[in-house]
Amino acid sequence: MSEVTQTSPPGWFRIAGIVALLWNAFGIVSYLMHVMQSEASLAALPADERALFESFPAWVNGAFAIAVFAGTAGALGLVRRKRWAVPLVGLSLVAIVLQMGYTFLASALIDVMGAGAAVLPSVIVIAAAALFWLARLASTRGWLE
Repeated sequence: MSEVTQTSPPGWFRIAGIVALLWNAFGIVSYLMHVMQSEASLAALPADERALFESFPAWVNGAFAIAVFAGTAGALGLVRRKRWAVPLVGLSLVAIVLQMGYTFLASALIDVMGAGAAVLPSVIVIAAAALFWLARLASTRGWLE
């Protein structure tokens, strides 16, 4: 394995890291809203949406938590130019693929919410893959310590 020489990243890299950090922070907010949803707000949902919400196994919520917290820590690592960001961003991507894989392949999301419900989850998968690509690029180019 060859030694990577430390170099300064281009200016856009820091901006991309900050955007990724904000994106993942919104993910944490979404996760917290999801797991802290009150019984009253659940009861206000249409019956099929409530059944969908309640049908998700605990491991999917666990994958959601890993995705957003690892993604946020990884994005922070990218902003700080730390090599440990790469495995965290990778872990986040794996957790997202597991979560969204279940959501698309094993749940009734599309039947209950319609095809439009697939847009945001698809964007999330694409964004996570792009962030992992960026983290690996930064590592191979020597932008991370």
